Amino acid sequence: MAELNDSIELALAAYNGGEGRAARIYRQSGGRGFWDESVYRQFPAETKDYVPMVIAAAWIFLHPRAYGVEFPKVHAQPATLRLARSTTIYELTICLGNAGTR
Repeated sequence: MAELNDSIELALAAYNGGEGRAARIYRQSGGRGFWDESVYRQFPAETKDYVPMVIAAAWIFLHPRAYGVEFPKVHAQPATLRLARSTTIYELTICLGNAGTR
């Protein structure tokens, strides 16, 4: 994030649209922020949608009562699993219900 002037918006754009692309756009813009039109228009549509959606989701998570949102209480406890063989995170996500999406 430091190379993107600690901008959470540009960090999210880098995560979604590519680190190299975000760094290049930031450098070429002279250090302008994500919402500057000259920066914003260079990102793909998916990234232009992704950044505000993540920020909105985070805001609602931090202020749920203001939006009538109530999160269920979760009483999860960490657990240790012993696997019979080596496996990948991808294989574990399938077993845990991720349907194999990456």
